[in-house]
Amino acid sequence: MRKMKAPTKSMFGRFRLGPKKQSQGKVTTILEWQGQNAVLSVNGRINMQSAHTLLATVKELAGKTGNLVVNLDQVDYMDTSGMGVLVTALKLFKNKGASFALSRVNERVRLVMEMSGLVGLFRIYPNDNMALIEQGC
Repeated sequence: MRKMKAPTKSMFGRFRLGPKKQSQGKVTTILEWQGQNAVLSVNGRINMQSAHTLLATVKELAGKTGNLVVNLDQVDYMDTSGMGVLVTALKLFKNKGASFALSRVNERVRLVMEMSGLVGLFRIYPNDNMALIEQGC
């Protein structure tokens, strides 16, 4: 007979059996060029497991593009690692004299940004075209 582990209480007050499952982060990106500027559409979960992938993409783009718009509409989840990537991207583009903006930020991501107190750092636009126009692209 198999021995069951005692239930543990999660941070939301619900009980679960066994160890906490680690969700695997997976993030994919689609890049669209508008002259020398780019729109990077992000899809998936931006967490500790996937943030390094997104950061590598942003660093590569910082050397290749003028301004960058990051579309977050299809991001299912973002934790503080994802916020760290966005802050790093903002600094990279600011240091090279270029613009960095966010577009189509969904409610899940906006909530994380508001809770972290970082929403005011970013220029956020309702769509990609408006972000490009406002940045003079």
